[in-house]
Amino acid sequence: LWDDFGDRNEKWTVIQGSTPEQTRMEKLLKEKDLFIYIGHGSGTKYIPAPIVRKMNRCAVSMLIGCHSASIQQHGDFEPSSTIDNYTLAGCPTVVVSLWAVTNKEINTFTQGTLH
Repeated sequence: LWDDFGDRNEKWTVIQGSTPEQTRMEKLLKEKDLFIYIGHGSGTKYIPAPIVRKMNRCAVSMLIGCHSASIQQHGDFEPSSTIDNYTLAGCPTVVVSLWAVTNKEINTFTQGTLH
């Protein structure tokens, strides 16, 4: 999926086939205009919510993973979600997935959206 995008546009930074480092993801979120995560969940495994929440700038983000918009319950406290963290970081738009999706569905959606 991403080989085609990276080959056509030198401005794309593509990380695939390896575990992304937290500092690299944070830098991309702060410096790029568009951030696309395709993987399991919303990527909080690689860049935790407290890090995102404290950023003062955040790219438009597509978090394309199963249940990337899931809401976490905190007992008597207000529930939270990844969308909250990205909004607090100044992200103007967050595109997320509400349900479980297959790799094929995600690739088809993403390719269709970006073409």
